[in-house]
Amino acid sequence: MARHSAWFWLAFLGLVVALTAFDLGILRKEDREMGIAESLKLSAFYICIALLFGTWVWYARGPEPGMQYFTGFFIEKALSIDNVFVISLIFSYFAIPSKYQSDL
Repeated sequence: MARHSAWFWLAFLGLVVALTAFDLGILRKEDREMGIAESLKLSAFYICIALLFGTWVWYARGPEPGMQYFTGFFIEKALSIDNVFVISLIFSYFAIPSKYQSDL
């Protein structure tokens, strides 16, 4: 952590706080069911943000940290599929209506 300037960490934390505020404060204002199209668009938006950040890491910090970021990102995406499967099984087993699933 000490290898990077304070501005780097402040910018990173600012981005995280801004995206969290956007997601929780703007996108989740209304208590409604999210459709597949909206869900795919939102997922694509966050994936694009992550890829842009990885591209910035690659060019600002060099190819080795950039490759480490992208490797971790793609491994995490691949491993998250099993979480989606397990959550889907739990929702199906307990017959949770779809309008309540995004709140859990």
